[in-house]
Amino acid sequence: MLTFGLLAFAAAPAHAVTVVLGTGTLDATDPTFDRPSPGTPPTSTSGSATFKYDILPFTISTSGLWTILARGATSGGGTLGDPWLVIYETAFNPASPLTNVLGSDDDSGGGLDSSIVLNLTSTTNYFAVITTFSSGASGTYTLEQTDPPAPPAPPTPPAPPPPLAATHWLGQTSSLWSAANWASDAAGTATAATPTSTDNITFAATGA
Repeated sequence: MLTFGLLAFAAAPAHAVTVVLGTGTLDATDPTFDRPSPGTPPTSTSGSATFKYDILPFTISTSGLWTILARGATSGGGTLGDPWLVIYETAFNPASPLTNVLGSDDDSGGGLDSSIVLNLTSTTNYFAVITTFSSGASGTYTLEQTDPPAPPAPPTPPAPPPPLAATHWLGQTSSLWSAANWASDAAGTATAATPTSTDNITFAATGA
């Protein structure tokens, strides 16, 4: 028996966070169905419609890679000896357990716990179905979800180089020209008298 209803998972923080969605109990009052075999997605079922189940509808607010975990006796999440988790999208029909199924898992959560990792979208309705490995098994469990971390911030672009100031005169090969006769802009263009082809005047740009 599951007592919580439709949940909307919060937006992803800067790092992955695991949140307890709720707890429940599989007991004699719960309905049964033919549990899907493991897979993402599964392609077969157990062949026996004797597995108790609880169902949790949920949505997410941020598309990304989400982890849904069903914990039982192995990790202290309840008394259920071997929980089994199945995730559906859009709708869940226990009479057609392979329709709309995204994933089915037995022990990927560590020990006998179940865990499914899926890319989920914020515009889709999902259903977590908690069942068991053994037909007819009962016990309590905890259902958790781990949201995806937010993408890293883009790198800070490097600072632009300082602007070039006016250039200075470096030298000449003829005593005809003196430093006082010359100036230039940042590209090294002479702004005063023009040397002849026999002169060798050199300019260089300097920082601010």
